[in-house]
Amino acid sequence: MSKFDEREKGFEKKFIRDEELQFKVNAKRNKYLGEWAAKKLGKSDTDKEAYVQEVIKSDFAEPGDEDVFRKIQGDFKKASIDIPDSKIKEQMSYNSQSTWGTLEFDVTVTMYNPAVGQTDSTPNETADGTVINPNRASEYRYVALSRDLIARWGGPFNYGDYVMIKGTDGYDGVYQVKDTMSPKFINRVDILRTAGSKWFRFENITLYRYFKYDQVTLHKHEKP
Repeated sequence: MSKFDEREKGFEKKFIRDEELQFKVNAKRNKYLGEWAAKKLGKSDTDKEAYVQEVIKSDFAEPGDEDVFRKIQGDFKKASIDIPDSKIKEQMSYNSQSTWGTLEFDVTVTMYNPAVGQTDSTPNETADGTVINPNRASEYRYVALSRDLIARWGGPFNYGDYVMIKGTDGYDGVYQVKDTMSPKFINRVDILRTAGSKWFRFENITLYRYFKYDQVTLHKHEKP
C-alpha cells in the first residue's frame, strides 16, 4: 500500500469515527434534554424513561436539530405548559457537546518510557515543552495521543487537556495530554511510564474528555 493509499484510508477511518462520535454526542444531548422536558411535563419515573427514548428517536426524522425542537415544543403545547421557544433552545445548547464536553473514542492504549528510541532526542521534554524527571515519569500521569486526536492535526484534544481512560486492567483514570505519537499511529494513547515498568497493551478502550462534572477523584497534581 502506498503512502497516499495509507493516508486516504486513515481519512476514511477518521470520517467514520467522526460520524459515530457525532451520533453519540447527539444521543447524549437528547437524553439530557428528554430528562429535562420529562420533568417539566410531570412524567413519572417509569414514563420518563419511555419519553427520553421518544426524544432520542425524534432526532432521526431529519438532519439537524429542528425535529427534536419541534418534538419538545409540541409536547409542551399539548400539555398547556408555557415554556418559550427560546428556553427550549437554550436548554438544547446547554446540553450540547460544547457545554458538557464529552467526546468518546475507542482507542488502543499502550505505554512508553522517556527514553531516546521511544521519544525524540529530548526524552525529558514533552511535545508541549513540559520538562519532566524521567525517574518519576509514572507519577505525572501524562499521555501521548496519536496525531489524529491532537488539535494541531485536526483532532479534538489540545495539549493540557484532561482525558479519562476506561476499560484497562489497572490503568483507568484521569490523565493529561502532553505528548504526540508517531504519525503511523491512529486512535492510539500512550501512557508515560517510568523505565522498568511492566509493558501493557489494551484494545477497545474508551477515551473521553474529562469534564468537571464527572464523578471522579483527581490525583493530587491534577488541577483542571
